[in-house]
Amino acid sequence: MVIQLLKAAWLPGLIGSILFTGLLLIHHFFGPGPDIRDEKGKRKFPKEFRTFVVIEFTLLIVMMLSLAAVSVSQFQNAVPEASVIMQIAAGYLVLWIINLWDLIVIDWVLVVRFRPKQIELPDTVYFTTMKPHVLDWLGGNVYIVPFAGVAYLLARLF
Repeated sequence: MVIQLLKAAWLPGLIGSILFTGLLLIHHFFGPGPDIRDEKGKRKFPKEFRTFVVIEFTLLIVMMLSLAAVSVSQFQNAVPEASVIMQIAAGYLVLWIINLWDLIVIDWVLVVRFRPKQIELPDTVYFTTMKPHVLDWLGGNVYIVPFAGVAYLLARLF
């Protein structure tokens, strides 16, 4: 059953990770970019970009829920006798893959380690060390649980 779970989640997780990266690049180059966080990494919303950020986060949530629901549906088709918890796990795994991609590829590779010149980032603790990113990642693993439940419900409805 674990193999079917991984088969159902890896491709939607990868697609979600790539789309998430695209949204972050749009955010960085056309939106508020790093100005959405203060020196300590706390979120702030510049007034001139509030509508942009709301639209961006709405797109992100719809995209993530849709991909997680696709994974739940694929898992339901592969393992019809799977429990509700396992079906929710299929949605959770997609969100976890996207969250892990964010930690490794976005936060570690682009933000902390290599810092490409095209992506101007401030030289603050948040943007130069991994600790705040790992803490955010750990917290993210908790707050995606309800989203996995919603993805399960969406998969059942459609």
